[in-house]
Amino acid sequence: MTLTIFTPTYNRASTLRRTFDSLMRQSQQDFEWLVVDDGSTDDTERTVRQFASTAPFAVRYVRQPHGGKHRAYNRALSLAEGELFFTVDSDDWLEDDSVETIVRYREVLAQDSSLCGMAALKRMPEGAIYGSRFPQSPMTGTLREFEKAGCRGERSYVFKTDLARRYPFPELDGERFVTECVVYDRIGNDYGFLAVNKVLTICEYQASGLSSNIYRLMWDNPRGFVIYHGRRIDNSDGVCEAVRYALRYVAFRAISGGRADYKPRRYRFLVGMLSPLGRVGRWYYKSKCRLK
Repeated sequence: MTLTIFTPTYNRASTLRRTFDSLMRQSQQDFEWLVVDDGSTDDTERTVRQFASTAPFAVRYVRQPHGGKHRAYNRALSLAEGELFFTVDSDDWLEDDSVETIVRYREVLAQDSSLCGMAALKRMPEGAIYGSRFPQSPMTGTLREFEKAGCRGERSYVFKTDLARRYPFPELDGERFVTECVVYDRIGNDYGFLAVNKVLTICEYQASGLSSNIYRLMWDNPRGFVIYHGRRIDNSDGVCEAVRYALRYVAFRAISGGRADYKPRRYRFLVGMLSPLGRVGRWYYKSKCRLK
């Protein structure tokens, strides 16, 4: 099988129909749909099982205790049967030829061991692209190289499944969120991407989604952000960039009670110098959350 389309979901039975309908419209259907239910309390299970009864492609439903999207991702990777792995959130849907586009580049990815997968575009429902297009299409490069070329914004990522399994999300006790960039940065340090100016995913952010209160998300899950900013310090190009990440690193370390699940290997002197500002950063994020 070419592709596993993975959808993590939590109380999104109402939006899953849109995702499913877009899968039904795919011009190429060499894929499975793997839905990992992160402890929903609505009709998600019944809804997905109804979809499975009519779908011409394989639909698999897996339920887990509520632990966050990153745990659902790890679970899905362990179960995926596709050669490639593509995350489509439960409030997103696909262009009608998205799978066909992925299949078109399958051999290119298979033949180049320096590539971990494919980076494509996302758009808003009204048509505008999230971020910027790539300067060439197709082109290869690292995520860092794309950033330096001014290519920023939301992307659709398709990974080689076996390779992605070597880069799982950290699962931290008591935390239900780890930013995807923790995984993307690790993979991006070792491998490049095939980038194409083709929209795969249509994204409509929900008022109740993870990004709806980003400061509260950060406050409630500081250890994951310690890891993220610590790795960003190591990847910084110069002191100015390192300072920006180090300030956030010491702030989230303070929020987590001094725990550091990742310690930067570079610019340690900066982290040491800025450590006293951790309490100021803690106050800043606490005020953003309007906590007493």
